[in-house]
Amino acid sequence: MWKPPELPLPAAPAAQAVGKPRYVGRGRSGVVYRDEDASARPVARKIFTGEGLSRCVLYLLTGAPNPYGWSRDAIQCALYRRRILRILVRFWFGDELRVPRTLGAAWNAAFRAYEIRAQFVAGRHLPLRHSAHDAWPDLIRELTTQIMKPLQARLIAAGMDGMVWQAGLGNPVAAGNFMVSRRPDGSRFWSWIDLESGVPALFPMNLWSLLSFYLPRSIHHRRVLFDDIDIAKLRRYVNDQRQAIETQLGSRSIALLCKFVDRLEHHQQRWKSLSRTKSSLTHSLAKGQIDKHDAQWYLQHPWWWQARLIARAFQYAGRKLVSHMQRVTRWCSGPELRRVLASGAYFLGSSRFRRHVSRSYVTRRIRSWRQRHFLNQSKAQLLRKELRNDVSSQCITDFGVHLAIKPILKLLQWWVVPLLFLLGVIDQATLAVLLASGGMLGRTAYTSLRCLQATLAGQRKPWFALAWGLVPVFGSVAFPLQLVFWSKGRRQRLAQFLVYDTFAGAGRAVPVWGGNDSLLESWSNRLPNRFFRWWPIEDE
Repeated sequence: MWKPPELPLPAAPAAQAVGKPRYVGRGRSGVVYRDEDASARPVARKIFTGEGLSRCVLYLLTGAPNPYGWSRDAIQCALYRRRILRILVRFWFGDELRVPRTLGAAWNAAFRAYEIRAQFVAGRHLPLRHSAHDAWPDLIRELTTQIMKPLQARLIAAGMDGMVWQAGLGNPVAAGNFMVSRRPDGSRFWSWIDLESGVPALFPMNLWSLLSFYLPRSIHHRRVLFDDIDIAKLRRYVNDQRQAIETQLGSRSIALLCKFVDRLEHHQQRWKSLSRTKSSLTHSLAKGQIDKHDAQWYLQHPWWWQARLIARAFQYAGRKLVSHMQRVTRWCSGPELRRVLASGAYFLGSSRFRRHVSRSYVTRRIRSWRQRHFLNQSKAQLLRKELRNDVSSQCITDFGVHLAIKPILKLLQWWVVPLLFLLGVIDQATLAVLLASGGMLGRTAYTSLRCLQATLAGQRKPWFALAWGLVPVFGSVAFPLQLVFWSKGRRQRLAQFLVYDTFAGAGRAVPVWGGNDSLLESWSNRLPNRFFRWWPIEDE
């Protein structure tokens, strides 16, 4: 008879934290805080809360959200995988790549979820470029070719199939799992900080990796691949490399490695043997939604449990729908809509207000880069100083107008235009043209007016901005590029910053595979290099 699990899992003494937690960031599998242990050493606490989309995917595929948040065996697997990989990564890469020391696991009563505590890594993710003369070394090639690809090959050889997803095979988001730090002598090393998946390895950006690796390994493991380890293959690998590991790391490392593999096998078998119903019941038990008596009854009557889950899903969806409708109704009938309309009218009629809005936006973007440690204080001050200069004022204002009209153009493009088609006002050809070129037409209309205004005033005309505005997605950087075009040299750091930031934002905006610290963000951020190579910028 199935016995509901005992909760919670107590924290190991070495993992106890005594400081005040500070929020660090959030991923698909959980949220990370910085804490301190009893010796005032920094500790990273990863609490497995999951996020909306990943929770839905796991519910559909496994019957419960991320198992690290509610399964005692799953969190123990995470601990022993980290300890195994700490040894193996040191064997494979020496000091070039490290896995932080894992301190323990605990049940977090406030979040009602498990957490892992590990050594805090003082480093940064892939840095973004902010100008053509950025001093940052370009680390994308180093990370992908010297770290991620060799790591993927060695993980596959060792039977650690599920960890290949977190190492980045077909998964550009995995770049955020690695951080680069500096040693006292100035040399660099990488840390693999996040080893637990947020979604099953079934959604790679590279379709070939799905067909050639993830699907075959899912078939081999007889379930969707979610951090699964081929224990038999791992044991064979350890036995084959025993002499080399012992020679390089010592006999204690090989003894620990064998012990951790045994414990991983035990907990993985218990975790992976849970049926869909047992997984769902264990999750609800951990969250306090049912008690042990309810869990036993529903296990004997699984259809009633499924019916309860379906009813709960409809209730949740209904509450969300009603809440959103109420919020929209309040917004439309309250002062917010009038405030937005008044601000829009004021924005169109006041050049001073347009300048204020544009500068506020640029200031927020500089602050964001500072918070992500991609700009130091001196460079941020230079950008803010240039923002106050009159030389770049008009182009920055025009850039703000292009950004401000984007929501209006999207509203017209995806709501008003289809409505006109349904009402028979426009035909299919017009519909296709407007849907494909809505943003382009809006930017072109505004830039054409600016060209006319410059002509009448006898000023330089932004012909380059007019042409670049026809480019889809990246057309909003037309005026920063125009400023660079007009004034070659590093004195236009702010215009270059806006170009690089906008391109990086396009990478972040890609659904599923984008986001902060992803390879898509870094790749997009580097695209302006090609432009500046064709249009060389003189160094100062």
